[in-house]
Amino acid sequence: MKKLYQIKFLLLFLTFIFSLHKAKPNDIELFPFQTIRAAGLGGAISCIPIGIESVIYNPAALKLTLPFSKKNWEIIINGNTYFQPKYLKPILEDVFETDNITSRVLINAKDLISKSGVGFNTSFVLGYTNKSFGCGLVSMASFFLQGAPFPLGTKGFGQIQLSIPFANSFIALESNYYKIAMGISLAPTVGIYKELDGKDVDAIAGGTETLDSIIFQAINHPYVSVPMDLGALFVFPNFINSPVELRISTVLDNLFGDYFVPGYNIRPITNSVSLNTGICFFIPYNIFGQSCYSLISAEIKSLNLIMSGNLGFWKALHIGTEFSINNFLQIQVGLSSGYPCVAAEIKVLALGFGILWETIESGKYIGDNPLSIFKVGVSINF
Repeated sequence: MKKLYQIKFLLLFLTFIFSLHKAKPNDIELFPFQTIRAAGLGGAISCIPIGIESVIYNPAALKLTLPFSKKNWEIIINGNTYFQPKYLKPILEDVFETDNITSRVLINAKDLISKSGVGFNTSFVLGYTNKSFGCGLVSMASFFLQGAPFPLGTKGFGQIQLSIPFANSFIALESNYYKIAMGISLAPTVGIYKELDGKDVDAIAGGTETLDSIIFQAINHPYVSVPMDLGALFVFPNFINSPVELRISTVLDNLFGDYFVPGYNIRPITNSVSLNTGICFFIPYNIFGQSCYSLISAEIKSLNLIMSGNLGFWKALHIGTEFSINNFLQIQVGLSSGYPCVAAEIKVLALGFGILWETIESGKYIGDNPLSIFKVGVSINF
């Protein structure tokens, strides 16, 4: 049995090495699904996912979930927007003016799209997890516009996506000092993706076309994908004879993840393989009889892209901290690709409410075009 596990480790290791040559940047920057907790932690989530997060971010964590995690069924509904605040502010100010409000709002809205970019994303998740298996349904819709002059110089995309991820995890090795889990997940996905050019934007702005009608033109050519994730999680409880738990993760993300159109000679959309590794210190304690914990987590994403020179280190670095009181209040503060983020979640019985503010970089380099994201979400756990 031990020899069998060693063979599995070797195969996983060789797969990691093999993935390093697949170091090509994505054709497009899709807006992936993120829970408020994962985004608040700056994306440094692969060591410490909870519930359906394990299926999405690191399947190995199903077997070595955090001590307080008791989720089985959960529903998550999120909505968020993308924009640069300095270009949104004039629009909000004009809304409260009475003199020629329409023309000024439209002019400032053009500036928002041309100089900043604007978009939205909504998602719905239904998930089930137990101690070794997890599955779910993830649906998502995204829209983004950016570019000058408006409208003929503006480009963007519309995306509707449905995936059914499922994952399994097992303990590969364990002793009194450590546990090592491994996991695999698959996420069969079908989606509609429509690139928007200046003519499309001009038609929408002129009222001759609607956004949904243009996006649904692509319904006869749906993209499909079956990305695979391989994960490993190393847990060292009572690290250095203390209550602290050390967690180290390695995840190979998006194997076979390219989007293609079956039966048509349409160029696939590259969804590049990503090799991620993280480390976390989890610290449980009590305050006035209430169970609390703090953690600090760091993760480097897309190590293969860094090694190939297609991604800078600071854009790949993600750091997050979390503080929880009796699993009632959770606060996350993080740093994602050089930009800060903060989130908070309140949970009462089975109902949760969360809010997030973060910044992402839509340009190639940090500082090119930082977009703010405001996200709200509700969750039900039972």
